[in-house]
Amino acid sequence: MTKTKNYRGLRLSLHIIIAILAGFLCLYHTTILYNLFFGASNEAVSTLLTLQALFRTCIIISSIFVIFGNRKALWGMWASISLLIASQYWSYFNNTDVFLESSRNAFSYLRGYIIPSVITLLRLFTKP
Repeated sequence: MTKTKNYRGLRLSLHIIIAILAGFLCLYHTTILYNLFFGASNEAVSTLLTLQALFRTCIIISSIFVIFGNRKALWGMWASISLLIASQYWSYFNNTDVFLESSRNAFSYLRGYIIPSVITLLRLFTKP
C-alpha cells in the first residue's frame, strides 16, 4: 500500500508542477496581450503583432486545457508556440522593427520551447 500512496503523491505533485508551469504560460502571454492592446504605447498594432496575438491566444487556451489534464491540448500548445516562434524568426530575418527584434540574438527565441518541453516530459510520467 505504501507504493500506491507514494505513486499517488508523486503523480499529484507532477500534476501540480504542470499546472503551475502552464499557469505561468497563461499569465505571461496574457500580460503581453494586455500590454499590446491596452498598454501605454499608442502605436498602431501591425498585422504581424495581430497574428502573434492570435498565436498567444491559442497558447493561453491550450495551456488552460493542459491544466485540466487534456493530453491532446499538448499538440495545440506545441503548434501555437511553434507558430509564434516562427513568426518571431520571420520578423527577425526580414528586419521588421517590431519591439526591436533586430537587437536580440537569433537563438533567444528558442527559449520559448523550454517550458513546453518540461510540461510534456512531466506529462509523460503521469498516466491518464
